[in-house]
Amino acid sequence: MTEIDSILRNEILNKLKKRNNSENGVHSHIIKSHSKLTELNITLKQEINEVKMENQRLVQENIELRKSSGSTTTNASISVDKYQLFEEKLLKAKDEVIDLQKRLVDQAQQVISLNKILKEKDDELSLKEVKILDLESKLELLKAANKELENKIAASEEQIKVILKFSSLFT
Repeated sequence: MTEIDSILRNEILNKLKKRNNSENGVHSHIIKSHSKLTELNITLKQEINEVKMENQRLVQENIELRKSSGSTTTNASISVDKYQLFEEKLLKAKDEVIDLQKRLVDQAQQVISLNKILKEKDDELSLKEVKILDLESKLELLKAANKELENKIAASEEQIKVILKFSSLFT
């Protein structure tokens, strides 16, 4: 391998490494965002489950209070107040569940869009890899042609030397 081939090879290798680093940077950002959104999604699902359990507990207490409210009149006024309090808590819990579900939907949409971007980038990368393979095969063909030409030049130089020696004999 000649010095020019070595320099050319190193230059191409350095350019490929630089391109690879720049393209992988985009993917790492998307992957980090996807991981963060997935973790947030899991957290939101846990919060929704906790709120649902609290909601069920409040509904059960409400049912028990309704059953026991018919026993006395003093208990009836206390039970009505407790009932209203539990109704308010229940409404707040339902609102919180709705808000958490909205956040979950938003996060899911972000994950979907990030997956789409990741697929597009992956497709671009695949096309570029195919292009690189094509260029590498062309480079190998050019190297072979270059080597063949170098051999022809060397053979021609030898023929010229022989002709010069032969012609010097006649002069």
